[in-house]
Amino acid sequence: LRLDMGRIFSFVDITPEENLRKAIKTAETIAPCIFWVDEIEKGFPKSAAAGSDTSVRLLGHFLTWLQEKTVPVFVFATANDISNVAPELMRRGRFDELFFVDFPNPREREAIWRLQFKKHKQSVPDEGLDELVRLTKGFSGAEIEQALVDAMFLAFSDNRRSCQLSDLTDAIRRIKPLSESRRDELAKMAEIAEKSATQASSYVPEEIPRAEVGLAREIKHVKRETGH
Repeated sequence: LRLDMGRIFSFVDITPEENLRKAIKTAETIAPCIFWVDEIEKGFPKSAAAGSDTSVRLLGHFLTWLQEKTVPVFVFATANDISNVAPELMRRGRFDELFFVDFPNPREREAIWRLQFKKHKQSVPDEGLDELVRLTKGFSGAEIEQALVDAMFLAFSDNRRSCQLSDLTDAIRRIKPLSESRRDELAKMAEIAEKSATQASSYVPEEIPRAEVGLAREIKHVKRETGH
C-alpha cells in the first residue's frame, strides 16, 4: 500500500488529517501489509513541529500511530531530502533502521542497464556494456533509463535504424545528472547519512579489475552447473 504524501494536502473538500486517518485505516483493515510512505518530507517536513496547527496535528497523529500500533503493518518511508524530514521521525523507535541509498555502484549500474535493455526490448551490446557502466558513473537508475530512451529516439530519427552503442554514448553525454547539478545538496545529505544511516549497498570501487569480475562470474557459473 503506497501513501503519496504530496497528495495528502491536494484535496480541497477533505482535510489532510482525514486523508491520513483514512490511509491508516485502510492499512489496518488489509493487514498484514506493507505501508509505503512515499516522499515523507512533503507531509512531515522539518518545520512541521513549529508550523501550522494542521502540520502539528498531522505529525502528532502519525507519530502516535507509529508508536502504539498493534496491527501487523510494516511501515517504511522514502525521502528525497533527508535533511528536510521532521527530526521527530528520525529518532530510533519510530523506524527501526535508516538506510541511505546512494547512486548505483558499477555492478548495480550494469544490472540496471541489462534491466532497461530488456524492458525496452533492446539488445544488450556484445561489446560496450563496460563502457556504458563507466560513462554513467553518478547516474541514478532513472537517468540511465532516460539515456537509453534518448538513444532510441536518436536512432529512430536517423532513418529508423536500430539503437547502437554510439547512440547510447551520445545520449549519455547530453545528460547532466543530479550528482553534478545538485552536487552541494547531495554532499550535505551524504554527510548526514554517514553519521546516522546504514548504506543500502556494499561498497564497490569504480575501477573493478576485469579479471576479478570474470573470475567471479566463472565461479558463479560453475556453482550453477554443479549445484554447490
